[in-house]
This record gives sequence, structure tokens and C-alpha cells, in this order.
Amino acid sequence: MAVLGTLAIGPLAAGSSAIASQSAPQPVSPYLTTPFGSTPIGHSSAGTVFASGTDFTYESRLDVISDDGRAVSTRTLPAAPPPDGTSQPRNLSVCGSTIISTRYTQDPSQWLPDATVYWYSATGTAAGSAEMGTVSVVSAAPGGWVTASSATVEERTETALLLHSTDGSTRSLGTLPGRLEGSPVCDARSLVMASRTTQDTRVVRIPFDGSGVVVVDQRPATSAEWDALTPLGVDGSSVVWTRMPTDNNWTQSPSEVWRTSANGPLRLAASPSAEIRLVGAAIGPRGVLVCWPGGATIQGCRAVVYPPTGTSVTFEAPETSFFWPTSSGFVAACDSNASSRCAGLHQITFPGPTLRQVWQPRMPVGIVRWSGTNRYGTAADIIMNNYGPLTSSGGILASGESFPDALSAGATAARFQMPLFLTKRDRLPSEMIQPLTVMKRYRLYVVGGAGAISDSVLTDAKKYAVQVVRISGSDRYSTAAALSEALNPSGSRTAYVVSGEDYPDGLVAAPPAAREYAPVLLTAANSLPTSTRAELVRLKPSRVVIVGGTGAVSGAVESQLSEIVGTTGTLERLAGQDRYATAVKVSRSRWADGAGSFALASGANFPDALALGPVTRGYLPLLLTGPTRLPSVTRDEAQRLRPSGVLIAGGPSVVGTGIEQELRDLPDLP
Repeated sequence: MAVLGTLAIGPLAAGSSAIASQSAPQPVSPYLTTPFGSTPIGHSSAGTVFASGTDFTYESRLDVISDDGRAVSTRTLPAAPPPDGTSQPRNLSVCGSTIISTRYTQDPSQWLPDATVYWYSATGTAAGSAEMGTVSVVSAAPGGWVTASSATVEERTETALLLHSTDGSTRSLGTLPGRLEGSPVCDARSLVMASRTTQDTRVVRIPFDGSGVVVVDQRPATSAEWDALTPLGVDGSSVVWTRMPTDNNWTQSPSEVWRTSANGPLRLAASPSAEIRLVGAAIGPRGVLVCWPGGATIQGCRAVVYPPTGTSVTFEAPETSFFWPTSSGFVAACDSNASSRCAGLHQITFPGPTLRQVWQPRMPVGIVRWSGTNRYGTAADIIMNNYGPLTSSGGILASGESFPDALSAGATAARFQMPLFLTKRDRLPSEMIQPLTVMKRYRLYVVGGAGAISDSVLTDAKKYAVQVVRISGSDRYSTAAALSEALNPSGSRTAYVVSGEDYPDGLVAAPPAAREYAPVLLTAANSLPTSTRAELVRLKPSRVVIVGGTGAVSGAVESQLSEIVGTTGTLERLAGQDRYATAVKVSRSRWADGAGSFALASGANFPDALALGPVTRGYLPLLLTGPTRLPSVTRDEAQRLRPSGVLIAGGPSVVGTGIEQELRDLPDLP
């Protein structure tokens, strides 16, 4: 997972392109001369492409590393921050010999943002740019890139795909029914994507030679149930993808891994439960590699290779989602901001297989800060830099003025990887209009009653979603219970319980709850609310985790929770002396020494940390800080994690720039 940037795909609309070649190409050096953090972006014909940053606010380095670990080239991309002081993602994509970076800018007079594509050769010095207009830039392609434009005629939506070449030419790749979903995969010959209509979901392969769209898999769909199809890799005409049955409550079933065969789709494997998620996969000459989470004795992930013929081979591989095929096996590229045990590039060769690290960058602590002029501007900056229109078809709208309803909403957004939009009680803040427009949702969940979010806001929200659903109860406790019931209809093995009377513990509980696929419920300090008790009885968890000390969740409530889980269940309390120490306790309980990056926000107020929590997606802990200095307990935890990247929410007035320097100056642990 690339935690310092997410490939965001812009809105689908018609547009045109104009190519403008750069008169002075940026220099390419055969040496890596500067320490940097690295995020894998994709695999080119010359090797794996790493980026030192994925935000226009900062200068970024693109490094191409060959499959055997040689530094092929280094290119510097200059900083180009927006004039309003916000950050903006570079939206990097790689395919064939081309690297692209897409920038979306909003003209106040237009409803949709304009796209500009910057393209770079992975094998030489060539570079250029193109003004694309209001289109969705889907992916890089050999010698260019692909855009998509959707139109609805007589309630039927179709998406047209165009291949734009760096020489200025454009040609059609075909038309798909419905709208595109998720992120594409490609090789030098074709692009593979998923699409969805009201009747079916599909995985399709789109050859770059224009020979027409090939349906790889097609599954029936209704408004209530469908198979979420996700492409994982392509090698010529061979494709690997996942099927995951999903319903309109976003209840997900175990995922299945499928591949093409002479007799049609062939199922290779399935996860034993919805909680066990596929780590990564690839397809190439050696077959299909599928990586599952490792057990207690495995440091990485459990990889299984299914060759074209013969029996499968199981071995331990680096825990990363970035796998690409080579002629002799596979390469695994690791985000250095995610895990110090998995930095750089690893080579997997056959027979064997043999696994060895072939390249590791030198990395300082990279700081990414998302902020705005107020809490809504900060939330908007976080959304625009971490989500795209195809990232998820759901979103959550919560109060930015009152924390109780938002606590359980933040954990849910992190768990289902949905953007979390914040609102005032009586109107949508102006800062939310652009992210709501660009990230237009299929379904928008509004969490909280009319006392927290008025009916007039619901009316306005319907402009940005096909369906708006309010989830609420008679108070904060029953609202959290209602959200849990809506999204956990079959119960849950684990449930988190936090104070509904203050916010810090609920904020830091969001990442581990998302990691464990668990709801977050609220309680009063000295008594367990009836609605919370009823929801816990319905969930039937075998494990309940209290976050916060006895001042927030008393011993009496702990005894009530113990009765619910019974003698065969587990009750755990994570607490420290204050909010900062509790955040550290949560981090230490779930993340190992040297686990890597983390998120950081002010502990003095809730909105910034609330907006930042979903971005962790359960992969990173959330720590809290004071305004000018790191609390000593937070500094010690940061040192233990040995981060190469830190995500900060909020401007310098809430998280001072001196804190950034403290993080960069952290000493290495022995």
C-alpha cells in the first residue's frame, strides 16, 4: 500500500488533449545520489519505478530500478504547489515505457476539474505535457496514456476509452457498458479494468492495438448484491483477478482469486474468511503468484505460486501488494514508508524459488502535511490527496462540530476505505463542495440525527450521491449502535468500546478497529448504555477491546462488558496516563518494533485526527501531539516505530513546524 499517496482518477467526462513537448527535458542520472524515501509506483519495461513523494507541494524523485537491482535512471520532478497553499497529489502511473503524472485543477466557473498530464520516458530523457480538459485519466500506456469519458443516454451509461500518444495522436480503444471501478492493471499489450452497470459487473481486457474490448469475467448484479471484481495482473491475454460478493450494506464475503484459462475463468484460491484479505498478486511466465497474510511465525506474507502446469509452490515473501512478473519469476517492491523490514526491491527467481533483496534505498523521515484554513479545509485536503472517484462507491458524512457521532463514523470509513466528509449542522461548508463533486458517491451515509446534521444538509448532499442514507439513533450511543448494526449484519468477532463523553480514545481506536474489521461502540463512563449493550449482544463478539482508562470507562462498565463476552471470550483494556499515552499504548499493542510510518494529529481537538484516521486504512497507527512539541511518550513511540514517513493533519498552528524537525531528528534504535 502506498501510504504517502493514492492513485486518484478524475471525473469521467468528455475532453480533448493538446501535447506540449518540453524544450529542455529534465536531466537523467545513472546514480542514486541522495537519500530518499521510496514508494513503488509501477513496473516499466526498464524496471520498477519508485517515487520519493507523490505530492506537487514538494520536489519529487523518480527512480527506475532494474529487476536485478541496478539504478537505471533518476529524474527530478520540481515542486508545483497550488497558489492557495493546499497540497495536490501527482497521481503517478506507469505502463510500458511511460510514466505519467496527472494534475486536476478546478476552475470556479466550471463544475468539473481540468486534467493536465505530464509524461516521462522510463528509458530515456523524453518528457512532455498535455492539457486534457475535463476527462478522467485512467492509466499510463506504452507511449502515452488512456482516458475515459462516460455518458448516459436513456438511462444507459457507457464509458468510451481513448489512447493518447505522446506525439499528439488519439485513437479509440472501445466502449464499455457502465462506469469504471477501482484501479487498472496493465502490461505492454493491454489494460485490464473493472466496470459496473445495474445489471452486471465485469473485468475487461482492452488491447492497446485497438482490436476491441475482451470480456474476461462477467457477473450478474442487482441493487442489493453484486460481485466486486478487482483486476490484479495481466500478462498478454492471461489475467488474474478477485471476486468478492458484496451487498448494499458493504458486507463483504471471503474473496476468491480467479485466472483466465482455455476453458474460461478458473478459480485458484479463496480466503477462509472476509477478515483475511489478499495482500498482493501477479501473473507472468512462471504462473500466478498470490500472497496471503502470514501467521504468527511468518514475518512477511504467505506466497503461493500456481505454475501453468504442475503443482503449486508455497514460500514466504515480503509483505507488500506490489508484485510484478519477470522472465525468471517475480519482483516484490516495498514501500519504505510502510515497513522497515520490506524496504526496496526483492527478486523472486525459479527454480526454488529463491528470494533476495536486490536494492534498498537510504531513507530520511519524509513528512506529508495536509491542511486547510479550517477543519473543513483540512478534511478536504486529506480527501483530495487520498481518494479518487473510482476508489470507492460509498462515502460517509459526519459532523465537524460535534464528535460523538463522528467517532464511530471515522472507524467505519477507515475499515471500508471510504472518504469521510465533514459538515456543519445547518449547511455544507464551502470547502466540502469540491471533494463532494469530484468524489461523487454512489451511496453517501449520513451519520447522526437532525440535531447534529440537519435535513437541509441532507437535501444538499443528494446533489453529490445517487443515494443518501441517514443512520441515527435517539442519542450518540444508539447512533453508534445503529451504524454498527447496518454494517455488521452478521455480527463481529471483535468490538471496540470507547468513551462517548470525550473524543481522544475513540480517535486512536479507529486504525486498529479498521485493521481488525471491528465496529467502535460508545459508552458512558459509569454505565453501559442500553443501546450499546443490545448491539454487543447481537454482535456476539468473542473479544471486546476497551480503549481508555477507568476515568473514561469505569471498572463497573468493564464488569458489564466482561459478562457479555463470558468466560470463553476475551476482554482487553488499552490505556495510558493521558490521551497521548493511550494512543501510544494502542500503537504498541498492534504494531511491532520498526513497523514504519504513522499518522500524527493534534490531541487538543478532534476534527483533524478524525479526518486523518480513515487514511490509515488500518495499516498505520494514529498518534497525538501537542501544538509545539512532541510529548515525550509520543517521541519515544515514534523512535520505536522507526518511521520513514509521517502523515500530519493540520496547519502549523495546531502541529508546529518544530515537530517536523523533531521527527526528522529521531535517532535510530540499536
